[in-house]
Amino acid sequence: MNKKTKRTFTPEFRLGCALLIVNKGYSYHIRPTSEAMDVGSTTFESWVRQLRRERQGVTPYAHIRGQEKQLRRLEEQNSILIKATALLMSDSIERFTITARLIESHTVVSLCSASAIHRSSYRYWQKRHDTVNPA
Repeated sequence: MNKKTKRTFTPEFRLGCALLIVNKGYSYHIRPTSEAMDVGSTTFESWVRQLRRERQGVTPYAHIRGQEKQLRRLEEQNSILIKATALLMSDSIERFTITARLIESHTVVSLCSASAIHRSSYRYWQKRHDTVNPA
């Protein structure tokens, strides 16, 4: 049993293939051109559609999603830093305490990233802190 691996194409190759069709205006030549380039016709058509959209000024959806995800992450980290400016000047115990206070509104991953502490260290502190009974 041979497992078929997925072929990948460089952006330059994809652009070159799409340019063969778009620059000449030969949309009816997609199938023979895709066969000559040893690329599936639907894949080839998607490259051509993408190039036409980009020339019309439409940003690719995957690029927009990536930027939105990065924006949400940065907004969350900014929110954490605004709420906890003491994180920048405090020792690790204070950082753990502040992180514990903000845990209701943010994820542990985001809080630990913003406060420059390791998640495992925070989890260890949290378990140790929960088991210690004040006398």
